Amino acid sequence: CVRREFICDSRNDCPDASDEKGCGDMNLKKFIEDYFQKRPDEDREKKSGKCDWVHPGCRCSEGQAFFCENTGLRSLPATIPHNATNLDISGNSFSALQKSDFPLMPQLTVLVMSSSGVVSLGEDVFGNLPKLKKVYLQGNRIRAIAADTFVSSKNLQILYLSHNPIESIAPEAFRGLTALETLDLKSCSLDEVHEGLLKHTTNLTHLWLDENEIEVLRPGAFASHKRLQVLSLPKNKIMRLAANDFIGLTSLRTLNLAYNKIADVSGAFSKLGSLRTLDLEGNRIDDMPDDTFSPLANIESLNLRNNVFRTASPALFEPLRNITHIYFSEFSLCSSALHVRVCEPRGDGISSLAHLLDSVVLRIAVWVVALVACLGNLLVLVGRLVLREPNAVHSFYIKNLALADLIMGVYLFVIASHDVMFRGEYIRHDFRWRRSVGCSVSGFLSTVSSEASVFTLTVITVDRFVSIMYPLSLKRRTFRFAWLCMLSVWLVTLLLAAVPMMRPDYYGEEFYGSNGVCLPLHIHDPDSRGWEYSAFVFCVVNSIAFAFI
Repeated sequence: CVRREFICDSRNDCPDASDEKGCGDMNLKKFIEDYFQKRPDEDREKKSGKCDWVHPGCRCSEGQAFFCENTGLRSLPATIPHNATNLDISGNSFSALQKSDFPLMPQLTVLVMSSSGVVSLGEDVFGNLPKLKKVYLQGNRIRAIAADTFVSSKNLQILYLSHNPIESIAPEAFRGLTALETLDLKSCSLDEVHEGLLKHTTNLTHLWLDENEIEVLRPGAFASHKRLQVLSLPKNKIMRLAANDFIGLTSLRTLNLAYNKIADVSGAFSKLGSLRTLDLEGNRIDDMPDDTFSPLANIESLNLRNNVFRTASPALFEPLRNITHIYFSEFSLCSSALHVRVCEPRGDGISSLAHLLDSVVLRIAVWVVALVACLGNLLVLVGRLVLREPNAVHSFYIKNLALADLIMGVYLFVIASHDVMFRGEYIRHDFRWRRSVGCSVSGFLSTVSSEASVFTLTVITVDRFVSIMYPLSLKRRTFRFAWLCMLSVWLVTLLLAAVPMMRPDYYGEEFYGSNGVCLPLHIHDPDSRGWEYSAFVFCVVNSIAFAFI
């Protein structure tokens, strides 16, 4: 019942409050829940009970669950009950695990051996644990996984191997894991996922490969994983994507490629029609053809934060008819995806999706300052032009300072009037406004005004210093000299403001249109074009002048 700008703004605008319903990104929430899994025994303290088996440092809970963490074990106690269902022996000192290290435990379903100093896994290492469903081996020192390591673990569903320095995995390492659903290889040292590596894990639904050294995805590496729903590859070194990299992933719902080095994604998603969530944050994407996301008809959440591109065509997102959440680094890009229900960020601190000047205090302040600046400085100019001053040189400097400040008042009136024009629907005009001649002229005027004021104050400071230090000097200050000084000030100021407009190839076409108020302040974004020039003018030059004054 309301425009997109008023949806999910924490205010009920519709009679039934429907504009504030469904604001949360459920796809992102589900991904986070899958990513941060609890330990299988996180509530063991609530279920502690009397143990039939007593061993120093060990505890038990309901059923046959035993917990022997950090007890200095180097091998499993021979007396451990064979009917145990859960076993946590984390934080101990195991080394090379072999099949013979585990007695026959036909009921064991959960084994936790995190941070236990495990260096290697022998062939069929869990062969004596036929019903094992969950294995947690995070934080050990495993460097390689040999063939047939899990060959008898046909019931294993969850395998956590994260935070191990694993460099190589044999082609037949996962043979036998026909029931495996979740494989966690986060923070290892893998440099590739070669074709056939995961061919035996055909029931895999979640694959975590975060923070490895992977540079290239081999075509067909996931070809046999028609049930895979989540593929997570952030913080690797992937530089390019090919059309066949994701072939076979017909059920994939979430693809996380954040913080790689990807520059081009055109044609990469042609086989991912079932995808619901795509995360491309923190890459080097600088250009996307209009058909980049065309195959993703079912996408619901798209994250494009922290990339190189600063503009996007509306045609790029038009095919995404089911999308509900989209994320950019700059809220101005939301103007390219007006049909998306929730676009983040919702503002930049000055402007918002609804208003050019979002804060009521800021709107009032701009009008007040603009009015005072124009009336006050006009009064100074007229007064000093009409009245004869005994010190013509000093009066001339003051008139130039008033003119510089008057220009700032004009700039503020332009911004304030456009805020009124765009009130309530600013994002619909943002793209056109920031690329307009009016915005460029406004930014030009603000730069001329601020720098002319700074330089004029510097000249006045020099003039006052000379008058005080050398009051009886025979070399009188002439009006001609003052005129030449101010001519130089205005020429330098005009040149400083015009340089970015004369070199759009270097400074870009949006040097003055990087924000809704057309201020060329790029010092917060090292990726913006011409930021060095902005920092030089507004930080270096102005700081030197301030220190001198």
